[in-house]
Amino acid sequence: LTPNSDAVHQHYAMFLVARDRMDAALSQVQSAVAIDPASLNLRAAEGMVWHYAGNQGRAERTFLEVLAIDGRYSQARKGLVRTLLAGKQYAKVLGLMDGWAQGSSDPEDRFFLAARGVALAGTGQHQQARQIADRLLAGAKADGEVDAASVLVAIGDTSQALTLLQQAVAHRSARTLF
Repeated sequence: LTPNSDAVHQHYAMFLVARDRMDAALSQVQSAVAIDPASLNLRAAEGMVWHYAGNQGRAERTFLEVLAIDGRYSQARKGLVRTLLAGKQYAKVLGLMDGWAQGSSDPEDRFFLAARGVALAGTGQHQQARQIADRLLAGAKADGEVDAASVLVAIGDTSQALTLLQQAVAHRSARTLF
């Protein structure tokens, strides 16, 4: 690899994650961060590799470090939410997303809508989670079925979720990779 190209190291790290080679992926993303330690994008990518490697504590710390610099950095917010959901910290996810929504006039991102549905299901609010799944299905875009599938799994509707994921794979949705 080009030794001084942080982007090459970062993209290769994500390729290695997809190949389930976590130690090599961590090495590559850490090389990228060493080249440009001020890059929020690289630090967020490092957090994602920690997340995929199963070290949720390290991933959470990395995302929080990025958010301490730029509290609106989307990739760090998404990574933190994924990490907290993996740790079943559902109430914390809902609190963070409610705080981030304050004063925002932006339309709700489908990722965050699905994450809210999963967190609601995790806190036992299945009816509200089902409403979110229905909203995602009604407004399905190219990869909307993947977002809805995660909520459906969380509420226990694995049959419909599996059907949606099979359709996404058949349509070669890039979102089914991770």
